[in-house]
Formats: sequence, C-alpha cells, structure tokens
Amino acid sequence: MALTACLGLRDRDSHVPLENKGQATSLSIFTFNIMTSFDLLNLQHYPPWIQRKAEVLRIIEAQNADLLSIQECSPGQLRELRARLQDTYTIVANVNYTPDAIVAFKKDRFTLLERGHWGLGDPYVPLFRRIAIWVKLEDKASGRQFLFAGTHLDGRPIKNKEAKRIKSQLEEERASGAPLFLTGDFNIAPDEEGYPILLSDGWKDSFPSGQPDQPTFPRIHLQRRIDHVLYFGDQIHIQEWRTVGKKEARISDHLPVLVKVQIDATP
Repeated sequence: MALTACLGLRDRDSHVPLENKGQATSLSIFTFNIMTSFDLLNLQHYPPWIQRKAEVLRIIEAQNADLLSIQECSPGQLRELRARLQDTYTIVANVNYTPDAIVAFKKDRFTLLERGHWGLGDPYVPLFRRIAIWVKLEDKASGRQFLFAGTHLDGRPIKNKEAKRIKSQLEEERASGAPLFLTGDFNIAPDEEGYPILLSDGWKDSFPSGQPDQPTFPRIHLQRRIDHVLYFGDQIHIQEWRTVGKKEARISDHLPVLVKVQIDATP
C-alpha cells in the first residue's frame, strides 16, 4: 500500500504526441470549485456539504458539458461525484496524491488517448498538495485530438511558481498545433502578478475581451475572477462564456463557469 501511494506522487508525463487533425467540432467546458467538505472556516457563510451537495450535483449535471474541471474535491465528495456521474462521464483523478483537482469527459463522445498529472509543490505535505490533472482525448465523430487539463493553484504567492511549472510542462504540447485547454481555480485575477504568466507563450483567456470583468469569487461578495478556461490554438473560437446559477445560492464560495468553443477543421 505504501509503495502504491509513493508511486502515485510521481509526475506522470506525456508520452503520446497529439496530432493536429480532424474536422470542425464544438465543445462545452464547465469548471467549478465546489468548496471542500473539510472547509470548516467557511461554515459561517456557507452551509455544510450535506446541505449543499444536492444542488451542486444538480448544477453539474444540468449543464450537460462535454468536459468537466472540478476543484476542492474531498475523497468523500469524489465518491459521490463518481456515483452520480458514472453513467455519463469518465472521471480522472489521482487520489493517492490529492483529489483537489479532477477532470471528467463524456465517455460516449471521446476516446482517452493518455492521462497523467503534474505535482505542483511538496508532495509530502498532505494538506497543501497541489496538482494538475490532464487527459489527451480524441473526439470520436470529428477525429479532433486535444489536451484538457484542470488545476487548483494555491491562494498564497507560491501560486505564481505553480503557474510557471504548469506552463513549462505544456511547452512541448504547443509544438503539435493541436488545441490545448487549461482550466480551474487559479487564485489569480486579471489584475494580479501571475496573470501574465498564464497568458504567456500564446495562451489566451476565454473571457470575452472588452467586456466588463465578471468576478467569480467569493460568492458572498464577488470581487475577483479567478476561475478560468484558458486555451492555446488559433483554430479555437469562443462562442460563449458565462457564470452558472444564482449568485445568492450559497452552494460554494465560487461561481461555476461554462464556456462553449468552436474548433476549426484542419486543412
């Protein structure tokens, strides 16, 4: 058991190159920090998980998104997500490392080419493990291949180093020209030091340019847009960006975000 856990802490890097091929297609991406059931400090502002979970699960299901990125997921919450979503989604997580960030994809639409993870900090400090979970998928109908990653960066200044680590891991993937998506709770708003790191090397924010900013955190007094769907690839076009659910419904301290994209065919 100890050996298995130790192996789970090592990075699982990519070995399957993406191909920039396929017909035009569209994707819907949903990212949501569901607020962990262990967050006792927030109980003065938000109900416990047992009172929130029905609406959280309903909202996730109601979007019918092709791709899910979920953050702050405790082991118990992960079990409930699996039980509720298993008929529709394949959930990818590394419980040995941390379920703090997980991703999921529709099993009837995509073929899994490869999966992996990158640890972003000290793996031997259990309460503060940070991870990026990624999958390489092929859309069965269009043949379009892409990488989809989800993460939850720290709220402390170390988040900038974590962002740099993720971006360095993604450098080789850019060479393929295939679409890349990086999603989650970055704890970095557009006016903060780490934001240019996220958008370096040709990466873009799916939030519509020129529009008034729409904060996603904290729900009780919205101030910062820190939940992002970032992308790389000139063939990607954003069709819609919106927050989901009623702001006054305190099912989490974050607002979930739904993004719809169009991907051009490869000539």
